[in-house]
Amino acid sequence: MTRRTKRSFDEADAQRMLGACKAFQQDVRVWMSQMPLRTAAYVGLCALNQSLEIARCAVQGDCDELIRNNYDSGPPE
Repeated sequence: MTRRTKRSFDEADAQRMLGACKAFQQDVRVWMSQMPLRTAAYVGLCALNQSLEIARCAVQGDCDELIRNNYDSGPPE
């Protein structure tokens, strides 16, 4: 049986992840610009870039949902 720990993910975590993801994606794009087309390294970097874009969009969606939920819940009582 797998034990799961309680996990928390807040807006600050999402913002940090977005920043790190964007910075790494920029590095990947720079590396892609230096690689010859149709090489194995270029194809691998393309896949990595696309994966980072998907991850970034997913984290942005989670961040937006956290903001929306905090806004909808109103001020703390």
